[in-house]
Amino acid sequence: MVRSASAACASRLMETVEVSMTCAFCAVNLGPHSLAQRQAHYETHLQEDTRIQARAEQPRRTPKAGPPKRRTFKNLDMKQFRFVPETDEYWDTGHHTTPPNNFTPGPSFATQIFSPFTSNTGLITFLRHHLLKSNAKGVTSRAVLCHESTTHISKQPWDVGWGCGYRNFLVACTALTRQSSQLQYRSMLENPLPPSVRNLQAWIEAAWSDGFDPEAAADLGKIAGSRRWIGTSDLWVAYTYIGIPAQLMDFDFKKQPDGSKSKPLTDWVVRYFRGEAQTSANINNVLHGANPVSVTDQMPLILQRKGHSQAIVGYELERDGTVNLLIFDSSYRVGAKIRKAAMEMTTATGSPVQEETSSSTERNALQQINILRGPLNKEKELQPSEVLKHFRLRPKQLEKYTQYQLLVFPLSRPWTEAEKLQRKTVASTRVC
Repeated sequence: MVRSASAACASRLMETVEVSMTCAFCAVNLGPHSLAQRQAHYETHLQEDTRIQARAEQPRRTPKAGPPKRRTFKNLDMKQFRFVPETDEYWDTGHHTTPPNNFTPGPSFATQIFSPFTSNTGLITFLRHHLLKSNAKGVTSRAVLCHESTTHISKQPWDVGWGCGYRNFLVACTALTRQSSQLQYRSMLENPLPPSVRNLQAWIEAAWSDGFDPEAAADLGKIAGSRRWIGTSDLWVAYTYIGIPAQLMDFDFKKQPDGSKSKPLTDWVVRYFRGEAQTSANINNVLHGANPVSVTDQMPLILQRKGHSQAIVGYELERDGTVNLLIFDSSYRVGAKIRKAAMEMTTATGSPVQEETSSSTERNALQQINILRGPLNKEKELQPSEVLKHFRLRPKQLEKYTQYQLLVFPLSRPWTEAEKLQRKTVASTRVC
């Protein structure tokens, strides 16, 4: 059923679509250019040091005189992207090809050496490097990160305003296809169709046709080829339909005391990344406690709130006791400096960085920093605050909304056909 329904939807997506001959940014006539040249033209407009996440953390200021601000995903008119060419492709660290420009990869690709010995490279390790520096500066007390293969994927012009759920699905796939606990997940996710925005729409429609989530099927009708927004419950349906176990956890802050409304959610996330939210935890996850900053084998989480979703890739405990979630947000396009530095991050020996077992003192943090060698010299190296502001989700930001839902991957064995049939109705667990 998956194969026939998905293949039918995929063939429809191969039909030729009308594209605009005029640049949506500068009105230049792109008619004489090839499709690749048009895409490259759009990319030049989008190569900016976006400050979307930073603005959420800073107080409003009176605008200063000067040139107009560059455009970002949040202030663009969606209508102008109606006919922007779609570049809907999937990439993870198992693909020995150049990643698309909106993918900031994890391990293996960064050093161009495709072997098990290049495992600690990429954006997750780059974040670990700067969290260690933050620890040495007395800001970060402890931090834990998810599976190192997890890749940041930003939206592109053609899915601005509706693509966050799809992009977070792809972020999760970059980890699920590279983890070693359930090796069959990779073939389950890549056959008969590889992960992509449009193929996910086909998967969801195939699930609906087979009786999954009849309420959403009646509500949304047809989504293949559309700009329909989807949420974590729709992703749960897609993963369940192909047999990959997933769980939904609900959080409601309305009855929580002021000043700690988000605590049930952040506490749950901390337990999860420490391996305490599962009945059996990987030994590497359990033993990370002596290190100020650790990378684990845990899968990223998908966090849904009204109007937007993000991937949680870890947490940070600050010295004052504040817990920040560490996120990959598809609305943030990783700046050129950070992307280049993350992709070129290597180890001094070319082999995985071994976790220390000493206490999280300043000396230990500095020693661990020296294990890592980045592409930038001391004069040009990015500062921790400059990097981490794009990935921190602080309690005050969380508490702007009262209801959240988490999509969790327990990495248990795939569902049997009988077990899938028992899960045609969406079910979730309420935490608070």
